[in-house]
Amino acid sequence: MATNDKKHVMLSYQWDNKELVLGIYNYLKAQNIRVWMDVQGGMKTHLAESMAEAVENAAVICCFLTPKYQESKNCKLELQYAVGRNVPVIPCMMSASYKPSNWLGITLTDLIWLNFRQLSNDNMNLKGAELIDRIHLCVGDKFDSLLDQQIPVQKDDKPKPRLIKSATIGETKNNSVSKRPSSAVLKLATQTIPEVPFIDYSVDYSTRIPKPVREGPEIHVGDHKLTKYKCEGDSIVRLILGSNVLVTCNQEWFSHDQKFTNFLFIPKITFSNTNAKPVSITEVRGEYEDHDHSWKLCKDVKIGPTTNDDEYKWNGDTIVNLGANKLIGFAVRLDIEVNGEPGIDNIRRARAHKSLPQPLKLKIIVEDTDNKECSLIVEQQNTLLELPTKESAISDWTDKDDGEGLREIIAFVYADDCETDQRTFVSMYIDNDGNTNIRCGQSVSSGTTWYLNNERVESLQSEAREKNVNEISIEEQNGNVLALFDPENEYRMYAIRIEITTATSKTVQTLLLPPVTSAKLENLPKVLPLDSVKLRPIRT
Repeated sequence: MATNDKKHVMLSYQWDNKELVLGIYNYLKAQNIRVWMDVQGGMKTHLAESMAEAVENAAVICCFLTPKYQESKNCKLELQYAVGRNVPVIPCMMSASYKPSNWLGITLTDLIWLNFRQLSNDNMNLKGAELIDRIHLCVGDKFDSLLDQQIPVQKDDKPKPRLIKSATIGETKNNSVSKRPSSAVLKLATQTIPEVPFIDYSVDYSTRIPKPVREGPEIHVGDHKLTKYKCEGDSIVRLILGSNVLVTCNQEWFSHDQKFTNFLFIPKITFSNTNAKPVSITEVRGEYEDHDHSWKLCKDVKIGPTTNDDEYKWNGDTIVNLGANKLIGFAVRLDIEVNGEPGIDNIRRARAHKSLPQPLKLKIIVEDTDNKECSLIVEQQNTLLELPTKESAISDWTDKDDGEGLREIIAFVYADDCETDQRTFVSMYIDNDGNTNIRCGQSVSSGTTWYLNNERVESLQSEAREKNVNEISIEEQNGNVLALFDPENEYRMYAIRIEITTATSKTVQTLLLPPVTSAKLENLPKVLPLDSVKLRPIRT
């Protein structure tokens, strides 16, 4: 299939949403971005050939998700072919209360979708700008190659500052503007430039900020020093735990009638016969200590040869014959039946369930042929989960050398889901270029970033002014993030309210926009001069 150097943004959709997607197409084209859409000249005689060529020449594919998109064979072919060719995918959710499943759910696993559920002609520009933000993040330095026309820049001998493209097309972080041919400038000069509403940026909004609200528990991240116990009992058999032996865990993938098995593995316990005569172990039992300090019987116990690769092979029974003064090492598995649901991923299943105490005390009990017993207590402790924290965010984001690295974290807001051991966060921070950004997700190394640059804030203020509303939601997937506006001051955007609700916890916090953002907006001219207007090609 033929490919070319001019990449495009591909729009993948089901025909019921053609008109809305066409609005996005027109918005992207107006921003000088090269776009492929089947009804806009993308289709040729052969459907499959046209689709394949569109995918192969795509820098990114934007899929507009609905139940009918999931049912469409052509949409499935497009998306799976794109994933197979490692083309970045941007999911755009169009349907309320819809969650992709089956092939589409697997294909889009771990991808963060954009909220297009209320896409309309009224908010087309705002949603289009959000999509451009995400495209910019996906393609990085290759973004300029998506522009339909390259605009010549006047040359001079003065040194120029390093220009870093922002998330919105046409703006650079130092607000430099490219020069157009004189004919385009002359035509633009005849257009009427609207006057910007006067906003008083001296108003102090600090008294409007309520106290944070935090409800529910947090995930326990405490660390305990494990206790080493000695074997007890009147049997001539002794149980010995090595000095560096750690108990590992696993859980069944699914529950049955709200119950599942938690497996605990002790890599090696030495069974030693301290007597000059042979002895046999007739039974091995296991118990665990519950929260009330009572001992509960394990569902099952198995023993088998020790191994170095965790690939255990368990014996059919627990009978052990020990010769005089002999010792044998065995791996031991204790099975505990737990009420509830297992962990949601491999990391959270490789733990003792949250309903069990920590550290968890396990007791191995053996009975010999003389009907005498001995027992050994072994403690298990879960490893700490790598939850997002302000400290980990600082470490991860500060390492970036470009303008989007971290200068200062204004706030790090989070709420824990103690049922799934997950933490959702929303952070407001200032990057190296002095721009205010909002980042949210469940991992500091990924997630969604919203850029509150001048153009974005002005766009939100205009939308609030047109709709006569004092708040607009800008993020709903990782909690609810709302921009707050003052109707008495030309709908100035002055704060962000963050609402994060999980199955067990809730956090609500309102954050003032930092002074650097207000200062940038305040310094904008009230009437835009000609050389600050974002220029586009004019068709004659």
